[in-house]
Amino acid sequence: MIQASLLGFPRSGRTTLLRALGRGTEAAGDVLVVDLPDPRLDRLARLFKPRKVTPVRLTFSDPPVALGSLRGALPPAIAEADLLVLVIRAFSDPTVPHPRGPVDPWRDLADARAELVLWDLAIIERRLSRIAETWGKVSPAEREKLSREREVLERAREFLDQGGLLTAGKFDREEDRVLRNFQLLTRKPWLIVFNIDEGLIPEIGAVEERIAAEYGPDSGVAVAARLEAELSRLTPAEQAEFRAAYGLPEGGIDRLLWRALRRSGRILFYTYKGDELRAWDVPAGADAVAAAGAVHTDMARGFIRAEVVHFDDLTRVGSIAEARRQGLLRLEGRNYTVADGDVITFLFHV
Repeated sequence: MIQASLLGFPRSGRTTLLRALGRGTEAAGDVLVVDLPDPRLDRLARLFKPRKVTPVRLTFSDPPVALGSLRGALPPAIAEADLLVLVIRAFSDPTVPHPRGPVDPWRDLADARAELVLWDLAIIERRLSRIAETWGKVSPAEREKLSREREVLERAREFLDQGGLLTAGKFDREEDRVLRNFQLLTRKPWLIVFNIDEGLIPEIGAVEERIAAEYGPDSGVAVAARLEAELSRLTPAEQAEFRAAYGLPEGGIDRLLWRALRRSGRILFYTYKGDELRAWDVPAGADAVAAAGAVHTDMARGFIRAEVVHFDDLTRVGSIAEARRQGLLRLEGRNYTVADGDVITFLFHV
């Protein structure tokens, strides 16, 4: 399950966003588990007619810490998060004054970036100082290990000094393993959420394009969190009337959830067995054994092969039997790279 943590300056609307994400489901404390709305899963459910349908779920946390005051040990919800959701205030409300002065989301985004870069630089500097202090006290073998670590950290420091985020850095698997030992917040993917009011609804597309231009595809989403939270309490007919009155398009929360998935570097595959149709998420590039392990460790341990048909092919021909007849159902080995939208049956022995 993807673990996402909200982070923003005070009064950015994180609590309201969490309520909007729940769409009527209340958070347990500061944690909310959300089903991913999945049109492909819905289509497969109509095809297979299973008794049970289980979507992918995402966990959103709203820890009691804000930008502008990060210090000491981070809450586990942030330190262990797969994704940081940066909530940027873009709404005006005279009853909730912005503690940083006039509402300026682009200023706040730049300041948030700077704070997280400085956080990472401080961690790296402390570790490099510690390496220097212990250099003459360790064995040659340990010194060689520390030398490799120091080289990676110095590269990361240089990259941050030049204004880059570590997610954009070129680090191989071994170097990335070194960096994962630290609570580096620019090494985590970010989803930037502009929390807008009704005045910015016509600018949603332009806002998201500007964020994407700087931070990459699917990196930003503009959501009217207060309006979306209010909508969750209405009937479908009332929601349609409400959206028409405000010019608020559908799909804002869905778009946020899907971008959270993509920014986390995950893809979806599907299984149908024992009258349960289920969606699963795995890292992009995962092989068939890793996907089997996501379903059950026994499947990975005893993996034999996987029967695979892509969602597009399956829904086009209408059944597994027809996909098999047309040669669209393939047998794949353990090194097969799972594709987003694969429908898989794992063959294994216990």
